[in-house]
Amino acid sequence: MRRHPLLMHNMSFVWTVLCLLQWPSEAMIILPQANIGNISCAVNRMCLESPSCNQTWYLNVAHGYRIKLHFTHFHISRHEDTCHNFVKVMDGLNPSIIICGKQNVSSGQGSQAPMVFFSSSNTMTVAFHSSRKQREHLGGFSAHYTAVDIDECALRNGRCSRFCHNYPGGYSCSCDLGYFLKEDNRTCYELDCGKPEQPVAMIGRIIGGDRAQAGNFPWQVYLNAHGPAGGVLISDRWVLTVAHLIRLKREEEDLEGNVTAVDLEVYMGDINMNKQFQLGQHPVERVFVHPQYSTEGHNFDHNIALIKLKHSVTQSADIRPICLPWRNSENFYEEGRMGFVSGFGVTEQNRLSAYLRYVTLPIASRNTCRDHLRDKEIWGRRPVFSENMFCAGLPGRLKQRKDACQGDSGGAFGQYDEERDRWVVTGLVSWGFGCARGYSFFTKVDNYMAWIDEVMSE
Repeated sequence: MRRHPLLMHNMSFVWTVLCLLQWPSEAMIILPQANIGNISCAVNRMCLESPSCNQTWYLNVAHGYRIKLHFTHFHISRHEDTCHNFVKVMDGLNPSIIICGKQNVSSGQGSQAPMVFFSSSNTMTVAFHSSRKQREHLGGFSAHYTAVDIDECALRNGRCSRFCHNYPGGYSCSCDLGYFLKEDNRTCYELDCGKPEQPVAMIGRIIGGDRAQAGNFPWQVYLNAHGPAGGVLISDRWVLTVAHLIRLKREEEDLEGNVTAVDLEVYMGDINMNKQFQLGQHPVERVFVHPQYSTEGHNFDHNIALIKLKHSVTQSADIRPICLPWRNSENFYEEGRMGFVSGFGVTEQNRLSAYLRYVTLPIASRNTCRDHLRDKEIWGRRPVFSENMFCAGLPGRLKQRKDACQGDSGGAFGQYDEERDRWVVTGLVSWGFGCARGYSFFTKVDNYMAWIDEVMSE
């Protein structure tokens, strides 16, 4: 039994009930729900003449807790070895406990004290009974009760198929990375990620700026924050994107405020932007920005965010999540590895694309990325290039044709894993210098798997 020092922090009163059995009575007291209280009973000689001298208390505390009952005084007369007068403790599941005589209430600590009892649920009944056969010196008793957290995970793992997490007043279930909870919030299932029904053609040459076909990139999400942007569906209720779309840079004074869950528009399900609008929005429940993300304009380190949708999306050929990288997937970031970037961003004609387009880009060496940043500034300061980023693009004369651009931020840098026959999001379109100018910079998703797992498991 795990006890919590703050389990009574929200109680504004303590219920205290005193019974003085001085007249003929058969009383029943139902106490209001409270997580702490006292009951006591003192019996005098007027009760001796009555046909009945009984009383019953019904205790109940908040759901998710059980009752700890501690008798602080107990002296009910008994005749030889027979309990004609007694107190009965009941909770409906455990066998009833009958107590009489003079009991030691001072020795022992906690649950080892001789007059401490626990219920199996959030209710308990305490009944006092007297018999006309023996009413001399009935005495009395007093008791204090408190709510104690039930550790649901200790019993059959809370019926969770994988992980059970107990907290004061309740519990929750979670799954291994890559698995998700069903509607019963207990059973885990594996999401069929990274398996498009119509995968993009895998041919051995660079293809840039092509229009995607239906089903090529079913994880593509169109976001409208302070303008068009991208996102990546990674489960039936979670979208991965970049933080600067949600929490603005300080230098962006022309834009009003940060984006909240209410402000954010989420669309998916078609390669035609107008048809996506017709399909309707997916309401957002909550937005999570990485806690180390900086609003300084030159620093895009930790540029990652998670969006939790209010409802699960219905999977189809046009809506399907991409896989997150397996732990320590450094081989995805080797120089020359090809990745696909898709989005509705600005095209060569300097206008937003009405159709989903994609480009393939090779990952560059870290030295190449650093060289590209030489003598460049963002908002008057040298840009940060950290271990949480990589860059990709085309050198030389081909670079003018292929790149990510405005409106693509937050979209996936997706790679095909031949070993597992699945597509994996290894990067997020993050920042760069204009469009089609050599290299774009991406958030390295592999470095944030622990954070993603933590947020999605809450």
